[in-house]
This record gives sequence, C-alpha cells and structure tokens, in this order.
Amino acid sequence: MCKKTRTTPEQALDGVAALGNANHWTSWLNHLEERMNTESESKKPLSDAATYVAWLLLSSEHVFYSLRWFLYVDSGLQNGAVFNNQYKPLLSAVTPRMPPKVAADAVFAVRVRHILVHKGFPNPQNAPTRRGGEFSEEDVWEVRGKIASPSNYQEIKGRLDSVLRWIAQNTPDVEFEL
Repeated sequence: MCKKTRTTPEQALDGVAALGNANHWTSWLNHLEERMNTESESKKPLSDAATYVAWLLLSSEHVFYSLRWFLYVDSGLQNGAVFNNQYKPLLSAVTPRMPPKVAADAVFAVRVRHILVHKGFPNPQNAPTRRGGEFSEEDVWEVRGKIASPSNYQEIKGRLDSVLRWIAQNTPDVEFEL
C-alpha cells in the first residue's frame, strides 16, 4: 500500500499544475498514436513519419518528467531539486528500486530523449559523446538504430509504457490540501 503525502497550499498548486501538464501530455500522446495508426506510419520510412517522431519526443519527455515526479512525490514533495536532476543522478536514484527489465526500459527512455533533445535526430552528432557525455557513442548509435525505424513503434511504446506503469503503481498517493 502506498503512503499518502499531504501538501502545503503552495505544493498543492504546483502539484495540480504538474498533474495538469501530465494530463495534457497523455491527451496529446493519445492523439498522436491515433494519427500514427490512421496514417499507418509504422509501415512508412522515417522521412514520411513526422507524427512518429513527434510521438517519440513527447513520449520520452513524458517518461523523463514522470521519473522526476516520482522522486519528488517520494520525497514528500520536499525535494524540488529533483526537477533539475541530470540523467545520471536521476537514473541512479530511481533504477535501483525498479525490476531489472523496467530499469533497462527507463534507461532506454532517457537515451531516446537524449538523442532527440541533445544529439540531433536522425543523424546524431558525435560531440559531446566523445568527450565523456552521459552516454557512450555506442549507446547513442544503438538506440538511434532502434528509434530510426517507425516499424519498431509497438516495441518502443511497450518499453516506455512499462516505465509509466511502474511509476503509476509505485508513486505514493498525494492528497492535495488547499
């Protein structure tokens, strides 16, 4: 059974805003998935799958933010600094609590986000990977190879959804008090 976390009015307003954003993301993701299915984008080349790329970006961002939200709620809404966590501190804080398969999926999701936000997609630049970045050049190219094919959509979706399901099942309940 999850513990309940009570809030101050300021934390409640921040929490309501954060959950509202997550609700928007879920709605947008559903719309993107519906459009991808209607357009049969998983059968198209990447150059004809713009909705798939938008879905990848929003989905990986949603997982990344949800990992931070999990840590924030787990801290009793006291540690807002988790929203500034970079990849290594975030993954180090959350993956040891997860089953190995879910932890691997969380790392995958964060790598997807890293490639889309920081590396350039679909043609990632080597720098800063070669200068000791968060992930090795091999990691970047392996994940890039997976996400570059829209035919991998169902597998990728399954991996990202496994992380979101774990977060939903393991995040303490929050009781907002205004």
